[in-house]
Amino acid sequence: MAILVGQKYAIGQSVKKISYTSSAIPPRYRNGKITEVFTKTNSAGSVHYYYKVLWDDGRRSEHAQHTLRPLD
Repeated sequence: MAILVGQKYAIGQSVKKISYTSSAIPPRYRNGKITEVFTKTNSAGSVHYYYKVLWDDGRRSEHAQHTLRPLD
């Protein structure tokens, strides 16, 4: 049975993107707002939260919960 970990962010909340592989985050991912929240199930059956983000430069992208942080 899949266990769903709690949702960290709400629609309209300001976030920033973090990177675990590089210290250089492209400027287009610096600040954004959550526009949509949904879940995905991986091949092992675990459910994870994903967010659609509207970035300050007008771009939209989809990110896993663990790659975002609240905007300080």
